[in-house]
Amino acid sequence: MKHVVYACNDNYIEQTTISIVSLLKHNDDSFRIWIVSDQITEANRQLIIEKTADYPGEIIFLELEEVLKDVDIQRGERHPRTIYAKLFLETIIDADRLLYLDSDTVVCGSLQALWSMDLDNILAAGVQMPYSAEMKGRMNIQSDAPYLCDGVVLLNLELWRERKIGDKCRAYISRHGGNPPMMSEGTLNYVCQGYIDVLEPIYNLMPQMLFYKAWQIKKLFKAEYDYQEKQLEQARKCPLIVHYIKELYNRPWYEPCNHPFKKLYRDECKSIFGRESFENNDIALHTKITKKLYQVLPFSVYVWLYQVKHLIKR
Repeated sequence: MKHVVYACNDNYIEQTTISIVSLLKHNDDSFRIWIVSDQITEANRQLIIEKTADYPGEIIFLELEEVLKDVDIQRGERHPRTIYAKLFLETIIDADRLLYLDSDTVVCGSLQALWSMDLDNILAAGVQMPYSAEMKGRMNIQSDAPYLCDGVVLLNLELWRERKIGDKCRAYISRHGGNPPMMSEGTLNYVCQGYIDVLEPIYNLMPQMLFYKAWQIKKLFKAEYDYQEKQLEQARKCPLIVHYIKELYNRPWYEPCNHPFKKLYRDECKSIFGRESFENNDIALHTKITKKLYQVLPFSVYVWLYQVKHLIKR
């Protein structure tokens, strides 16, 4: 039995359902899908169960308040509290490992390699984010340590329990008054540093990987990681998971959208829900300006402006 976790509220029911169906469609394994619910209505719970009924496995709902009990988290405007759920599942889910997926993902192929990979002495495995040594230093993370995106992350729950990582996450969040640097992602990377494994970018294809070349990413973010262009090219060509982060491109459930993989999401949406029209909600003006400047400016000038805007120390 393979264990996969999502966490959402009623605002992301369509996206969560599409992600689950895409996972089940491309993988023949027997899955137990855990959904951490932030007050999901009974009607929406039944909708998810109904739309996944043709596939083997089961759907189990967990209540967010139960998962986050004794965790003091400040409520933020940008991200819901559900993002922290992945850190506190080791005493709730009886499994050796689990895969956490954000709702804004679509699975495009087999994830079998994740279930068979060696996690000996590894707490978490995921795709790296391009953060600078200076930014890591602000979180007390070693400059040469990998820093993972926690939107797609494989967790070794057996080691999580053995080392009481959930308790360490609670303590870290508490030390920061319920508002840790970079929220759940920063917490995971700080607590797990030294016991992290890096996955190929095919497992979490993000917008910056589609928009920029590998050498441009390194210059823009003063990144320490070392994905090569051939790795990004493979991810762009044959991704296993596409992650529709709100960055550079509009998300495919909004119009207008020019995301290179918008059809992937929309085909699933049509198949599952019979829907082909989408709400008008354009990307922010500053994102449009950023993309236009990238097109018209010499890259050296674009890098300077980008780093000034985002306070990336040169």
